[in-house]
Amino acid sequence: MSISATELWNAVLAQATECGLDPSKFGEQHQAIITDVANFLASDIDPDAIIPTIVICGKPGTGKTTFLYVLDTVLRGKVGLPDNIPSSLMKERRTFSVPKRSFHTHQTSLLSVRKWTEMLNFMMWNQTTHSLIQEDLDDFIVNTITPMRVLLADEVEMEGYSPTLPDFGKHGILVIGTSNQYQFAHLDADLAPPNIYFMEGIDLRIGNPEDAIVTRTQKEWQFFNTLETGWETTVEQFSYRAKQFDDVVFIRSDFKTTVRAPILETRWAKLITDIFRLTRIDPQLAIKQTVLLLDNFDIDLLTRDYDALIRFVSLFDAIEQLGIGVLVRNTEAPPHLDPVTIENLKSTIASAIGVSTLTKTRTLVGIDRFASRLGQAGHHAQQLVA
Repeated sequence: MSISATELWNAVLAQATECGLDPSKFGEQHQAIITDVANFLASDIDPDAIIPTIVICGKPGTGKTTFLYVLDTVLRGKVGLPDNIPSSLMKERRTFSVPKRSFHTHQTSLLSVRKWTEMLNFMMWNQTTHSLIQEDLDDFIVNTITPMRVLLADEVEMEGYSPTLPDFGKHGILVIGTSNQYQFAHLDADLAPPNIYFMEGIDLRIGNPEDAIVTRTQKEWQFFNTLETGWETTVEQFSYRAKQFDDVVFIRSDFKTTVRAPILETRWAKLITDIFRLTRIDPQLAIKQTVLLLDNFDIDLLTRDYDALIRFVSLFDAIEQLGIGVLVRNTEAPPHLDPVTIENLKSTIASAIGVSTLTKTRTLVGIDRFASRLGQAGHHAQQLVA
């Protein structure tokens, strides 16, 4: 279905209003992207064309992902483009889980670049030959993905995963991604360098990191105490206790153990979802009625352990994806998560000796991302337990 740029822009503004957003937050940059999308949809599908990726850059919380949620709702609804990605895929008796993000009343097709990459590798892998079969990948993209026309992706800055985007572009598919970085050498080297748009402004997410801190005088302290004892489960070095209180599922874990568990975003999302399903008593509860309790929280640890910091960022990528709440405490001394502490953390990492510029850049971007998402998750948790 073809739709003019004006019609598509008006549909996006109307959808934003319906979802309770302020459409005035969408400005010239958003409208330019909508024009690009409309022009693309007006063209014939050319499997031999190389379609440049659109990358929306900006600091965390500036509304990049929210904009894509709204766009996805319009594309799959008013425009009628299909969402051919199910919640799970099967191949050779194997199953690949695809946690789908919900927005308003709609399950979106927006996935992280890492998840898109894992999906493609799953469809390429042949158990008989124990090798990646290019023909299997081409068949999946052509028959399943191409009819979607437009794909949405988060976290384009992840080096090692982003080459997935040109894979789609080479099949005539338009990919629109978000990123907290501004340079993409690994994409610029491709035959079709990305079209980059910049979204600046303040963090629009509700809450700040300090909203997640629990002190002894707060009733939430008792949830931590209750889950300090009892049966503990360990999965991939992540140990936790979980229990439902009223209409909220609480998952308690030790911070130092959690950030050293070898788990990344997609696995975190599945693990938290599985814990929720096993724990909840009320089958009507939604995953967003989950609160992760991080005990013995120590932000100084993140300045000394890069691997822990990267895992912590991955955890919060999953937390944002699932829309769950987070509370943190430290029984010895209240954690510090004020802006000065966050900036000091960034300064310590920026001045570290013996660390590559690429690693520092990725780490600093990750700190901004988790700080923004922790604030949102802390605010959500406080609402759930109020």
